[in-house]
Amino acid sequence: PERVEAAAGGLDRARSAFLPSLTAQGQGAWGSIADRGRNFAGEGSVSLNQPLVNPSAFPLYGQARHTLESERWGAIEDLRLLAFDTTSAFVTALSTDQLLLAAQRRLERAQSDMEDSAARAQAGLTSSNDVTRASIAVATAQSQVAAAQGNVQRAYLQLAFLIGQPIKGPLVPPETTTDKARTNNWKPEQVAERAVERRPDVKSAEEHTEAARDFAKEPLYRLLPTLGLAGELRAPVD
Repeated sequence: PERVEAAAGGLDRARSAFLPSLTAQGQGAWGSIADRGRNFAGEGSVSLNQPLVNPSAFPLYGQARHTLESERWGAIEDLRLLAFDTTSAFVTALSTDQLLLAAQRRLERAQSDMEDSAARAQAGLTSSNDVTRASIAVATAQSQVAAAQGNVQRAYLQLAFLIGQPIKGPLVPPETTTDKARTNNWKPEQVAERAVERRPDVKSAEEHTEAARDFAKEPLYRLLPTLGLAGELRAPVD
């Protein structure tokens, strides 16, 4: 929004080249006259200037107008990218939740296998090496659970940073969107064609190019004469 506001100010500045300007000035001094003593004398003037034809102002105005449109499309593009980043962070958080559940299930199986191996070793059915391997599997599963928990916290922090509020899990998968993505038939050519017509970054680049073209025309317009109307009013002060 700040860039759009700055571009709107540039358009107002370019538009001021077509508006009249009013200037007021005055000067005065104290003087001394033999028969009247000290007195104040001065002069005031008001000048009005109205440009009628100012060729170089037209391309500059066109440049400012295209720059404003470019910044507007750029602001829409920023919001679109933010939406994509938020969606990506949401999907990542969903994935890390599922990975954490999978790691916890592996830990449960590893603990169950270790208990079974320990019972079988006490009964003399297996050697102690099986218990050692089961213990190593439990330790590995515990480390995987700890790593998955850290990934979940990091994913939640990233998503909270993007949406501007804290996140409390677990997240709910968007089943409707997922089902539509599975069932719909997407043609890459049609998607690309629609994207070129609607993408804000393409529109912003087009407007930026037009602004550069108008700015390049401005030096040639300086060769044309300018025409203006000027009026001045003077009044003595005694």
